[in-house]
Amino acid sequence: MQVTSNAAYYSGLSAIQAGLNLVDKAASSVAAQNTASSITSQSTTQQAERLYSVDQSQQEDAATGVVQMIQGKLQADTGAALLGSLVNTFA
Repeated sequence: MQVTSNAAYYSGLSAIQAGLNLVDKAASSVAAQNTASSITSQSTTQQAERLYSVDQSQQEDAATGVVQMIQGKLQADTGAALLGSLVNTFA
């Protein structure tokens, strides 16, 4: 029984760590996109022109980053739920 609980414990921790890494990577990607666009903007007129000229791929990249952050959160939540069920089972 000890081997099974250790395997489940490490699976839960691994899921949490993988989820947090995914959230961190996706958040960095989204932040880098926003930083790059704000650095190159000079005035409100240019900002408005840039806003209207943003191509579809940039919008999809931002959406992909947000979806990856949500996936990472769900993965970390699942790992935490697994660990919580282990604590409840063995406590």
